[in-house]
Amino acid sequence: MLLGAASELTSSGISENLAAGVGLAVLLVLVAVAVAIYISCGFGNAPFAFLREEEFETEYGVEGMVRERQRAYRSDYARGNILGTCCCILSPVALFIGSFSGDDFLTVAILCVTLLVAGVGVMCFITAGVRWAAMQRLLREGEFSAEDRGANRFKGAVSSAYWLVATAVYLAWSFLTGDWQHTWIVWPVAGVLFAGVMALCNLRGRRGDE
Repeated sequence: MLLGAASELTSSGISENLAAGVGLAVLLVLVAVAVAIYISCGFGNAPFAFLREEEFETEYGVEGMVRERQRAYRSDYARGNILGTCCCILSPVALFIGSFSGDDFLTVAILCVTLLVAGVGVMCFITAGVRWAAMQRLLREGEFSAEDRGANRFKGAVSSAYWLVATAVYLAWSFLTGDWQHTWIVWPVAGVLFAGVMALCNLRGRRGDE
């Protein structure tokens, strides 16, 4: 997005083709890094897959130890969620301010900053939530309780399919039209719709329980 906006400035010396090529190359590099991290985490978690797929009983003293660590970590977990929420809520502020500048390049640059701040917020949610979820899994509480396990599998399948379809739509639209400066709108729209899809999944789960 930033390179595409820069290519429209005569003073930048960046052609539209160069901007699209470099931007796409960076995008693929980031995707490759993300996939490498995903695979690495998958291999690291493989020995503990039974915690997700099978019923288990913890050894004597383990539950008490986990609950103690959970109590000690609660403040850090709350802090991470508060920081992530604030970042996501405040991320559009810069965009609102930049939209009044009348400078297209500045507006796109600030949009990139907005997405970066939102990404930092998501990172806070993930880093705080992973440890908390691990402790809940061992204690079989919350979304890892026996009652919610089936619903979570369904939501996980829907979530995976949803984001794969969103990615396919984004890439197909971008490659067929070459309008990379505007196809990014797929992601905020997909993010908003995803909340609705998850709400429908939760509604389905409650009806199934009834």
